Amino acid sequence: MRKRLLSNYLYLILLSTIILSSCETEGVSRISFDNDSFALRVGQSDTLVSTISFTGDIGKFPVEWTIDDPTVISIEETTNDTHSKTSGLSSVTKSVIITALKAGSTALTINTGGKTHSCQVTVTQQSLVFTHGYAANWGDIYGANNNNFTLSLLESSLSLDDEGYPVGDGYRLFLDFYLPLTQTTLSAGTFNASSEEENYTFYPGIFVEDKDGEEVPVGSFLLNYSNDNLDIIPIVDGTYEITKNGDNFVVEGELILETNEIVQFSYEGIVNESDQREKPVEINPALTKGVLLYFGDAYNSKSTENTTGNHTNNYALYLGSETIDFSNSESEGDILMIEFNTSDSVHNYIPDGTYQMMTELTYQQLVPFSLVFAYQTEDEDQWGTWFYGATTTKALNAGNMTVTKSGDNYSIQYELYDRIGSKVWGSYNGPLTYIDGTQESPAAAPRKIKGIKSLKKPINEKFMQINKHISKTRKQVELLRR
Repeated sequence: MRKRLLSNYLYLILLSTIILSSCETEGVSRISFDNDSFALRVGQSDTLVSTISFTGDIGKFPVEWTIDDPTVISIEETTNDTHSKTSGLSSVTKSVIITALKAGSTALTINTGGKTHSCQVTVTQQSLVFTHGYAANWGDIYGANNNNFTLSLLESSLSLDDEGYPVGDGYRLFLDFYLPLTQTTLSAGTFNASSEEENYTFYPGIFVEDKDGEEVPVGSFLLNYSNDNLDIIPIVDGTYEITKNGDNFVVEGELILETNEIVQFSYEGIVNESDQREKPVEINPALTKGVLLYFGDAYNSKSTENTTGNHTNNYALYLGSETIDFSNSESEGDILMIEFNTSDSVHNYIPDGTYQMMTELTYQQLVPFSLVFAYQTEDEDQWGTWFYGATTTKALNAGNMTVTKSGDNYSIQYELYDRIGSKVWGSYNGPLTYIDGTQESPAAAPRKIKGIKSLKKPINEKFMQINKHISKTRKQVELLRR
């Protein structure tokens, strides 16, 4: 009897459990955030992860996000939901990316299954006020047919010592921008970010690797000096305006940092200006010895890509002063390297005539009696026409050379110019040592060109941009670290 009562009792318990389970209500039981408050600066983003605990089918409970003030932040829902189940209770995580739009504070709320949960987002904007201004005109240092300027603005907590090094803690704004060649002093205008080096644009901040493998800053940056540490933050976009009232300048704008933060800044006052443009000079070197180096069809003029019908051979003429030993890279003195082209029937001499500088390294201009202007390859090999002096190097891109030959002796007249108008001119009279550069070079060959040279290619935009970046570093390292 007792066994029968016990059996009936257990049956009732089991039946009650089944009934209760079948009557369990589907719904959301809890919502939690991984962070209940956010502090962002304008332009920055962060991710909020919410965990929703529920029973039943979560698809029956639509999720809605609301922002009290949608002018302060925006959100973007992601699709990387994750599901889990523990002790009969299910959960799902949902994420949104919060982006700060303007300074202010607002609540962000999730609503699902009749339950809500909120977090507070506070947005601030860094607004820098500068009190000291320094500008420099570097001239057309990149060959972009404009003047390159830099403007350095310092907070009141920073000053410059006698050598121009910043002293103190604070922010410094360094802007690298372009004005027309007619504007030789700091001028009014509105400037936008661009890497095209056009007038009324500023160059975005980047880091490039120099020839020693070190990363150096190029372009525009926000610098933070703090406790003897320097944080260099690239400026990647934005706009600013320069206006002038009498002797005073007003400079203000919004800049986007590499971190996506949008920074406001302003300056009002006198700007100390300096003229850093290279001054044109005349150089008349005394050149007493020469080497003629033959490269053959170095620019592959017989390629099917060349449809002009112009087939050429390429030479490099090295003229040196009395102290130059072409086989010793440590010898001191002056060297003039002139690269030129002849017809493909010429193999071991310079034909009489006048040679004119090319303006573009293209097959259309690759003709006999042409000079090749100075350029650098990606590996920083220098080709074309260059003057290497004891104290200066000139990349020559205009001018001409006239040659007459009598027996083994040459009479060579040259008048060559760089991009700022510096003139290298003079004459050479005497024999030339001939070297076939298509073969292994002998010990007497100029050190720069020993060994068999691979075919040179017409210069392309990539090479040009790399050369510009490398030339920028010489100026930028000096300015950004001072």
